[in-house]
Formats: sequence, structure tokens, C-alpha cells
Amino acid sequence: MGLLEKAFKYKKEINSKGKTTLIDTIEGPAETEMLYEDDDIPEADESGDINFVLSDDSHDNEDLFQLPDDDDDFSPLDALSQQKVKIIKDEDITENELRKQKSNKNEIQLTPDTKLTPLTPDDDPIIPADVESLNINIDENIPEDDYSLQDENIDIPEIEPEIIDEENTADDNEQTDVKDEDPDAYPFSDTEIYSGTNNFSTSQDIAAGIGEKYQTQFEIKKEISKSESKKTLFEVVIFSVMGQIVTSSVSILIKNADNNWIIADSNKSKTEYESIVFDSGSGIMKNLRKNIIDIENYKDDPDCLVQYNDLKLINTRLLFPWTYKSSVSGILTLGHKITDEDYTEEEKEIIQSICEAAAIEFKKLDKIEKLKKDIEKAQSDLSFSLKLDSISEKIYSSADLREIKKILKPDFDEIGITGYSFFIRNFIKKNYISVINSEDSTPAEDENVHSIAESCPFITLIKSQKTVLHIEDYNVSEIVKSAFSEEQIKKMSCLWVVPFKTGNILAGFLTIFKVKDILLNEELRPETDNKLCNLSAGLIPAIINIMNADIEKNRHIDHVEGLFYRINKELKKSRELNIPITMVVISIKNFKRYENIFGFEKSRELINHFSGLIVSRLSETDFSARYDRNKFLLLLPGKDKKFASALANTIRNEFMQKFRKNEMQILITFLLSESPLDGDDLQSFTNNMD
Repeated sequence: MGLLEKAFKYKKEINSKGKTTLIDTIEGPAETEMLYEDDDIPEADESGDINFVLSDDSHDNEDLFQLPDDDDDFSPLDALSQQKVKIIKDEDITENELRKQKSNKNEIQLTPDTKLTPLTPDDDPIIPADVESLNINIDENIPEDDYSLQDENIDIPEIEPEIIDEENTADDNEQTDVKDEDPDAYPFSDTEIYSGTNNFSTSQDIAAGIGEKYQTQFEIKKEISKSESKKTLFEVVIFSVMGQIVTSSVSILIKNADNNWIIADSNKSKTEYESIVFDSGSGIMKNLRKNIIDIENYKDDPDCLVQYNDLKLINTRLLFPWTYKSSVSGILTLGHKITDEDYTEEEKEIIQSICEAAAIEFKKLDKIEKLKKDIEKAQSDLSFSLKLDSISEKIYSSADLREIKKILKPDFDEIGITGYSFFIRNFIKKNYISVINSEDSTPAEDENVHSIAESCPFITLIKSQKTVLHIEDYNVSEIVKSAFSEEQIKKMSCLWVVPFKTGNILAGFLTIFKVKDILLNEELRPETDNKLCNLSAGLIPAIINIMNADIEKNRHIDHVEGLFYRINKELKKSRELNIPITMVVISIKNFKRYENIFGFEKSRELINHFSGLIVSRLSETDFSARYDRNKFLLLLPGKDKKFASALANTIRNEFMQKFRKNEMQILITFLLSESPLDGDDLQSFTNNMD
């Protein structure tokens, strides 16, 4: 029993009890009468299913879709074809007659010989009314594939297919008459369209003219984009403008290093105008944006009068800015036209188009030039660094001032420095001595060596400098004369001083008094100064180290003199600041006995520990030194004896606890001196210690 039968049986049982089911509540199309009375319901077959038969008297049985009898040679597609397509077996009906039968659009009537095609009658092309009115006879007896015109002399124009809106087309495919429309909405008559009158030719001529104009602009922009340098760009722009417009003059202005406008190129000789400079922040030039400027609009403005006259001097009428991303990189100036006519809007548009392309290309070339300069600078810096490393390596490998002088001369000549001298500070004599120079003299500490005292105004000037000092008036400067003789000044072609400082102390400096032209380039001055600073910082420390290690030169070493120099310098500072300063001398009294008992290595360990303990207790302004094998000096600016005594006792107690030995007791003593209490000069300060 199917679901429908079970539902029906269940409904009847519920209804017999006086109740209703959900099916009873359905109204409308869902109400379907049973085709059988209750007593006429067919009985179930052996399987238990009831077979219902539906019938509808309003339809013919022949129109119902019926499945064919079982046949192995008959496919479902054949059955579908029989139901949907009625085959007419009348061979006398032609295909043209079939096309005229439109009684049923959903039914296609074909003969057995008809070729199936995907097109329908609705797809037939719509022929304009004027064409249908033409006297063209077609013989239907001529084969279908061989239609030809009966009259070969009839001139049939080419017809462009008309676009039909299918949604608005009537079902019967009747053509809408175009002539019934608003005549103003259709400006051309049928005769003009189909006969090829002069109106269409004129449109072609206009289109050709516009195309030629844009083709010319395209060719100009293409030539501009091929520019390999700014000079080439200027030449291409001037040539292109002169080829398009008959003008008296064309010039190009660009900005110089001072951000002012100068003449870069012109169709005339620009040598007589090279001195003309236009201030970019005033007058007419401050109004440069993107629009064209006619200088005649500014002739009565007093603020623009100077630039107006200068522009008239170079025969200028119009200014075309080269604007790229709101930045004006150049200006194209045009003079008056040779004819009496003024510039047309079309001519201005052409020039503006050229300037737009030139601005983009100029920006590109400017970036390329900067990139090339950066690459050249990087290569130059790398080459200089390698050269400096090579010189330093040669200096350290030589370890002799006489050999160093021979090494430096060819290398300095390659750099571009032909006259130079290295001055190194002498702490004992308080002066700066020329130890290596480009002259033929031998460096030695005698009367012939050039030296400059620390108190000299020239040294004071150098100490105030942080980078290269270029002295322009060296031949008349009194400061220079205080350090160099008249004969030495006459040999100079320049005077550059490159200081080298360690902290605030001027350890030495390099003087340069003869250079090659390559180092005189003002544009490369910052780069040159940077290289010279690196040269001084790399070579002066190496020379100082070589001087300290030179056995021949340093047969006598006196570090005590340098220590007293430092003490005297701190005394002067204390007097200037009006603060006390205390000196402490700490001695290990039985150090020699300690060394005899425990040996040299243990005694060195003791001294190193004692030195580290002292340094850990010093402030930033304090100073200490070991000036004897068992004596240490502490200089304490701003501290009095009371503070110094407590500090010395603390150092002594900590040291005694670390190095307490059963074999012996280490004895440590200290002396104190305070200035100005015990003396305000070096001699009294050092002698009055208790």
C-alpha cells in the first residue's frame, strides 16, 4: 500500500469518528475530487496496492503524453520527437511555405528532407523600408545557392545592420517605421546615410586632422623620452617647439645650487645672458604653478618690474612651467610670434603637452644624475678608504719617521696633496713640532725643526675648530704670521688645517699648503673635507705611536714631567673656579720585601689589585697615576684634606684585608697636600705634603 492510499484510509477512519484531519482543512486548488465513489474504490491486488486510474474529460486522450510499448529498437529520444514534432509527409510542401506557417510557435513543422537549423523565424534580419522599395526581382526558380540580381546595373549601397532592441520588438516582428520618430533625434536623412554624401567625408577629415595632431605629439614625446642627458633634452624640446610654432625665441630655465632660475639653453646664444639670475621667491617667478604666465600681465606691478625687464631682455612673452607632482623643475619661455598673430589655444595646448613630457623626463634624468653622483662618491670614498688603510699599514710596518716620510710623499701626491706638514704635541716642551712634512729636511728635534708654542694664537684658533679650517687670507693674517715665517707663507698656495683631538686635547694637526686643482672644486668641498678629517684621524695616532716606540728618538723617557704638567693644569682650573684641590701620595713601604718573599709575579698581582682599588674609588673629575714602583698619586679637585684622608684610609683598609699574610704585614702610608691651604703654585703644593 502506497503512502497516498494509507493517508486516504487514515482520513476515512478519523472522519468516521466525527473528527477532521489536516487534509480536510485544505481549500482551493488542493481540493481534488476522488474519481471514485466510496463504494467504487478498486480492491487491492495480491501485493496489497490499490491501482487508481485518473481521467480528465476536458482533454483528448491523444494529446496526453504516452509511453510507447516496449521495443528494443525504440529509444526515449524517438518518443520525445514523436510527441513534440509532427512530421508532415507531404513532399510537395516547400521550405518557404513552412516558414510562413506561424500558427503555433512552439511547434516546428518539417518535411523529411528539411535541414535542421538552430535559427528560428524570429531570427530573420529586418530590412529597412527603403531597401524593400527598391525594384529588385529574384527568380524563385533559380537554385537556392545561386541567387543573382536580374539587373546588374542596379547600384545597391552597403547597408550597416540595424541594432534592434529585442525586448521592445513586437511579437509579430513588425518593423517600426523610423520616419515616424522625432526628426530632431535623427539628424541625418536616409539618403545621406546610404548614398555617402559629403557630410560623412567631412567627419573623416576632422577625425584625420585630430589623429594627425595627436600622432605628432606622440612622436615628440617619444623623442623626449629618449633623451640621455639634460643637454639632449633641452635640444629636443627647443627643436620640437620651433618645429610646431613660428616664434622669435625659445629658452629653458632651470634652478641652480642657490635655488634660483638661470638660463640653461636657448635657440640663441646664451653667453650674453649667463649673468641673468631670477629669484625664485619673488616677482613673477613666485607665481609659478601649473598655468601659463603672460608677463605682460605683470608689467605694471612694481614688485615684478625687475624680472619683467630681465625677461624682456631675453625676448620672453610666455612662461610654460615644467610641473611634475606640484613641483616646478623647469621653465620654457616663448618670445613673440614672428607674425602679428597671437598664440592660439591649440598652440598653447601643444606647448603644454611638450612641457608635461619634458617635466617627467627632466625629473627622471635628475634622479639618474644624482644616483650616478652617489655611486661615484661611494666609489671615491671606497678608493680613499683603501688608500688610507694602505698608508696606515705602511706606517706601522716601517716604525721609523724617516721611512714614513718617504712612504707618504707619493701617496699624498696621488690624493692631490703636494705640500703638507704633520704637527704633533710635545707635552714636555708644551709646543707642537713638525715631525713629517713634504720638504726635504730630516725630522729631528733641533733648532731647525718648525715648532709652534701652545700659547700661540694660531694654536688657540685651531683648538676651537671641529673640522677642516680653510684660512683664505693666510698671506695677510696676523694669526698665521704668529706661527709661520714670511718665507714659509710665500711658498703657500693655500692654508688648510685639519685638527685631531682626543677629547678636548689637541693631540696634533695636519697643515696643507699646496694642493692640485681637483681638491679646489667648491662643489666637492664637503666631500674633500670629510676625506681630510679621516686622513688626519687615521695617520696622526699612528705617527704618535711610532714616535713613542722610536728607540733612536726616545733614548730618554721622562713621564714625571708630563705628570707635573697635569698637576699644574688642574691647579690653574681650581684657582679659576675658586675651589680646593687635594693631592694624596700613597706608598707601600715594605713592597721590596714582599717581592723578595713571594716573587715578581705575586708582586705584580699586588700592584695591579691596588691600582684597580684606587680607580674604583675615584670620581669623574679625579685623577691618579703610578709614578714609582711602589708609589701612587691621587689628585682630587673640589675635595679638601678631610675628605682625602677618609678616602685614603678606606683604600688602605680594603687592601690590607685582601692581602693579609702570615709571613709579613704590609705597611701602607699616605701624605696629603691641599691648595690653596698648603700652597697655590706647583712647587709649594708638592713640597708642603704631610
